Amino acid sequence: MRNRGQRIITGIFMIICISGFSQTREEIQSSDAWLWGKGFGKTYQLAQKNALDDMITKISVIVESSFEGIVTETNDKLDDYVQTVVKTYSTASLKNVHYKVIKEKKDGTEVLCYISKEDLQKRFDDRKKLVIAYTKNGVDAEKRLNISDALRNYYWALVLLGSHPDYASIQYAFKDLGEVALKPALQNKLNSLFADLDIRIDKIVMEKSPKRKLVTLDITYNGEPVESFDYIYFTGDSYSHIMSASDGVGVAEFYGAAADSYETLKIHAEYQYQNKAVWEPELVPLMENINIPVFDKSTFSISLPIKKIKPITSEPPPLTIQVDNQTIKSLSGSSTINLADYREILDKILKAVSTRQPESVRSLFTPEGYNVYHTLIHNGRVRVLEIKDNLKLIRVGDEVMVRSIPMLFAYTNNQRKFIEDVVFLFNQGKKITDITFSLSDIAIRDIVSMPKGFGTREDRYQLIRFMEDYKTAYCLKQLDYIESIFAENALIIVGRVLKQGKPIDNMYLSLGEEKVEFNRYTKKQYIENLRRLFQRNEFVNIQFEDNKVRKVNTDDKIYGIQIAQHYYSSYYADKGYLFLMIDMNDTLHPKIYVRTWQPKKNADGSIYGLEDFHM
Repeated sequence: MRNRGQRIITGIFMIICISGFSQTREEIQSSDAWLWGKGFGKTYQLAQKNALDDMITKISVIVESSFEGIVTETNDKLDDYVQTVVKTYSTASLKNVHYKVIKEKKDGTEVLCYISKEDLQKRFDDRKKLVIAYTKNGVDAEKRLNISDALRNYYWALVLLGSHPDYASIQYAFKDLGEVALKPALQNKLNSLFADLDIRIDKIVMEKSPKRKLVTLDITYNGEPVESFDYIYFTGDSYSHIMSASDGVGVAEFYGAAADSYETLKIHAEYQYQNKAVWEPELVPLMENINIPVFDKSTFSISLPIKKIKPITSEPPPLTIQVDNQTIKSLSGSSTINLADYREILDKILKAVSTRQPESVRSLFTPEGYNVYHTLIHNGRVRVLEIKDNLKLIRVGDEVMVRSIPMLFAYTNNQRKFIEDVVFLFNQGKKITDITFSLSDIAIRDIVSMPKGFGTREDRYQLIRFMEDYKTAYCLKQLDYIESIFAENALIIVGRVLKQGKPIDNMYLSLGEEKVEFNRYTKKQYIENLRRLFQRNEFVNIQFEDNKVRKVNTDDKIYGIQIAQHYYSSYYADKGYLFLMIDMNDTLHPKIYVRTWQPKKNADGSIYGLEDFHM
C-alpha cells in the first residue's frame, strides 16, 4: 500500500521526456506532471516571489489534509502551518524551481513558476532521510553519554518530522524497541533522557569577597557521568548564559544577595538549540515560525542545603595525586616518582590561577610553558573547580603528565561558559612545558583500549598528547604551532572544498572528480584564514566526540582519526566531522598530511577516512 506522501503527488511516476525548460507555458499548465503558480510584479524579482507564493499556496492545498493531526497538537492554524512547512521545501530546492516570463508590460512583469511533482516527492524523500540521520545521530550520542547532542539530535529530528506529510507513518528501527513509529518514539526518547538524568549537589562553597556562592553539580545519566550536558539556571532575577557540563561536572554561581537567600536551584536542560539551528537551513523557518514542541520534564528543581555551606578562601584545596603504576612499569621499568614534588608545584600554580597572580609562579615553567599558562588565564575568567578523584600522574617518554584538573572558563563576549579538564606536562627537570585541554574520558578509554597491533601503551598516550595539543592550539589560538604540524603539501578539505598540494610519493589515493567540488587552497591560505578568524574572536573552544582511530599498518605510526567536532567562538559556532591523517613516527615533530572537515556526513553515512587515501 502506498503511504500518504505517495498519494499526495498524483502522476509522480509519469515519464517526463521533455524538460520544463523546453516545454511551453501552456504544456506545463495543462500537464499533470507539474505544479505551478503565476505572479505579477513591477520588477522581475517581485514577480518571481509572487509566482512562488502562488505555487506554494497550491502545494499547501494538496498536502493540507496530511497535517491536520499535528496541527491539532500544536494549536497552529492549519493553513499557516502548512504554508510554513511547504516554504521550507521550496527554499531548500530553489535550483529545481523554474520560471518563465508570461508577459512583459510597461507596468511590470508576469511570471510562471513551476516544479515537477516528481521533484517535489524527491524533496519529501530528502526530508525523511534528514529525519532518519538526526535520529541515528541521537542514538549514537546517547550511547556515548553525550546528552547535549542526544537531546539536540532527537529534538531536531522531531521538529523536521513534523514537516513531512508522512510524519505519522515514518518508522525507525531502534535496537531496544525494534521498528516503531518515529514520532511517539522520539517524544519518548526525549522524555526518557530527562527522566534518566540525575542532577545532584556535589558541593557548595561560599566566598566572602566578592560574595559568591559556587555550587558544584554531579550530573549522571543512568548512573554514569555525562560526557556533555548543556543547561541554564535561574540566578535569582534572570537566567544564566548556557553552561556546558563535562565529564559529569557542572556548576552554578550566585552573587550578592542571591548567594545568601536563594535556596532552590532551578535548571533548564537545553534541547531546542535554536541558536545552532543555522547549521541546518531547512530547520530555521520551522523553529522561527511554528509552535515547536516543549518538554516540561526538561526542568529540574534542586534544594540548596544552606546548613552545609562552608565559607572558604579563594585558594583551592590541596591536591591528591596518584601514579598510574601500569604506565610507569611499562614505560620506565623500576623508576620511581616523587609525588610530593609535583603536588607542591601544582598547589602553587592553582593558587596563582585563583588569585590571578601569574608572575608569582613564572619560575615553575619553561618560557614556552609560561606563555601557554599566561594565555590561559589572561584571556578570560578561570576558576579551579573541586577535584573529585585523585589526579593521575603518567610518564610518557621523557615527559610526565598530570591529569586532569577541572576548570571553569568564561569570556566577556561569550554567551556560554564551559568546563575543561586541564593537563599539565612536565619535563625531566620538573618544569611545566605545556598545558592542554584533555580529551573526554570516553575518548581516552577508546584509544588506550585499542588492540595490541595499534601500538604500545606509550604510542597511544603520544597520540592522546597530540590530539590534546591540537585541540588546545585552536582554543588558545596558537597559530605558530598549528602551522608547524601541517606538512607543506598537506591535503586540506574545509567544508566540501578539496585543497590539495603536490602529491607526496603517491601518498594520496585518487579521490575522483565527484569529491572535488569547489576551489583549492594552499596550506598558506588555510593558515591565513585561521589568522583572520583568531583576530576576530576573543575565544575559540573545540569539543571532540565520537573519535574513531585506525592505523595504516603495524610498522608505521600513521594514524587516521575521525572525530565529530563542535566549534565555538565569540561570533560563530558550528558542528562537523573532522578527519586527520597523522604521521607519528617522529613524536617530537608529528605531521598532519591530511585534514578534512565536512559539515555533514556523506550520503551513505560515512565521512572521509583512511580508505580515501593510501601511503
